[in-house]
Order: sequence, then structure tokens, then C-alpha cells
Amino acid sequence: MGLRVGQLEEIQALLRRTPPLMDSYETRDPGFTEQATAWLKQAETLLEQNRLHVVSVVANLRGTIFAAGRGQRVEGVEVTGRPTRRKLSEAAAVRALREASVVIQDSIAMRSAQVGEASKLAQQILAIAALKQLVQPCLNLPGHQARLECIRSAVRRDTDLVPLYAALAGLVSDHDALVLLDRAIANVVF
Repeated sequence: MGLRVGQLEEIQALLRRTPPLMDSYETRDPGFTEQATAWLKQAETLLEQNRLHVVSVVANLRGTIFAAGRGQRVEGVEVTGRPTRRKLSEAAAVRALREASVVIQDSIAMRSAQVGEASKLAQQILAIAALKQLVQPCLNLPGHQARLECIRSAVRRDTDLVPLYAALAGLVSDHDALVLLDRAIANVVF
């Protein structure tokens, strides 16, 4: 099936933390290399937890930072002036962050598109269910989870919505279909 919605969003949140790292580099923060290394380590942990094979690429990129910090020349890392260890480490860190971000983004791109499509489908399903008056009885139930389960049951019982719900569950799983229906509630007027 692939990544669950929550796992995908966790990886996307990790990617959104790269701009502050680049700001740190831009302002010549002396802790930039350590911050970049820590981000790469977090990326490795997250990718390993989600069993994504690109973890090895990210680990190797992190290794280039250590190599540069030990004075070794790293392919694709150029510095101006005298090549100090700090300059080499920072240049390697910038390269590693850039390449890791691209590799990670590429590895989740298809799943991101599927979840985006599923999210739109969930909104359509809920809008149709609301027009058919299937949702309104569920809104009076006590407890959020009970309301969600009621909506899902109503959708599954409706002959017009069953194929749409099957497509939704086929894209993201039954569990994540419920998550996306929950999110779609905020966008539908009842």
C-alpha cells in the first residue's frame, strides 16, 4: 500500500525544516554543520522507520560531511579561497541537504500525489453524502469517532457512493480513508 497519510506528512514536515537550515547557512551560523548533520540523522531515522530504501543515500550524504570535516576532498564540493575544514564541511553540508531533500522528495512524490487525489475524492464523497442527507443524522451522535464511523457506514451503504469509497480506500487504505473523510468535514457545508 505504501506510506500511511500520517507517515507521509511526517516526512513532508521534515522536508519543510530545510529552509531554516539554509537560513542558518546564509547567516554563517557556526552551528550550521551540526544542525545539517542532525537533520540528516533525523531523516535517516524517519526513513528507516518507514522502510524507505533511500535511507542509504541519506546516510552516505551525511558521511560526506564527516569526510569533509576531516579534511578530505569530497566530489562535488568546491570552496573559494583556502579550503579550511569548516569551509569544506559547510559546503558538504549544503550539498548533502540539497541532494537529500531531492532524493526524499522523489521517493514520496507518487504517494503524495495519491494522497492528494484521495483527499479530493474524500471531499467529493462527503459533499455528495451531505447533499443526499446521509451525514446530518451522524452529526448529532456523541463523540467525534462515533460521528466519523457513522458517516463512513452511511457512505458504504449508499449504492452511489460505494464505488467512490472503494476508490478512496484503494488509494490510501480504509484507515486513511477515514482520516481524509474527517479532514474533509471542515470543508463541507451541512
